[in-house]
Amino acid sequence: MFAASSKRPVLTLRIAHRLSELAEIIDASAHDVLLESPVSAQPGQVAELLCEVGFPSEPKTYTGVVHWVQQERTVNRIAVALPHLAPPDVLIKASGSIRESLRFNCSIPVMVSWKNNSLRGRVLNYSRAGFCLTAEGAIPNDQEFTVTWTRNSDQVKMKISAASRWATPGEGLPIAGCNMVKGPLYCFSHVDVDRWLHAAVNRPHIGLPGSPAMAASTLMTTRLFTTYRR
Repeated sequence: MFAASSKRPVLTLRIAHRLSELAEIIDASAHDVLLESPVSAQPGQVAELLCEVGFPSEPKTYTGVVHWVQQERTVNRIAVALPHLAPPDVLIKASGSIRESLRFNCSIPVMVSWKNNSLRGRVLNYSRAGFCLTAEGAIPNDQEFTVTWTRNSDQVKMKISAASRWATPGEGLPIAGCNMVKGPLYCFSHVDVDRWLHAAVNRPHIGLPGSPAMAASTLMTTRLFTTYRR
């Protein structure tokens, strides 16, 4: 049985018509909510976050999409991307301050190129519009470059423009912190999160985009209902 920490805000997490389960808010930023729960989830599944907002409180529903899942022995960590700013109540309860974005671990082989340079590298983590990577050679600070890779879930060839902002020696190979210059949001997720977010903002009543991963997610909707541990 999932034992929630008394120090963290608690949600009730329900997927489709399954029984409800507790979930904790681990962290939150302007457009991300990170949860911990025994509930199974996959990138591309739709998430609805129901919060009690205002005073007197009233329920509000915020819809997002799962873009990252880390499976552990008894619980899962689930990251939900939101098309609009996260609910203030969630931000305050989670960390007490608004962070621009959270970072999520990954391990994705890529090619980095600029001018006459081409390096093999690996993305170590990503955020809404940034990432850290390690490469065979150093990338100068403020250097703009191109990153290419193949997304494993659907074998789509990906390409973005980015710029390095800082660098550290790392353990063996240098590590660079980068911002995306041109490309989709959450581009290193296993699904096309950016496409879903744009559809949610511009066509909220039409539903999910037509990619196979997104279309399948309509069969399993994640609902988050706020509860309060006393």
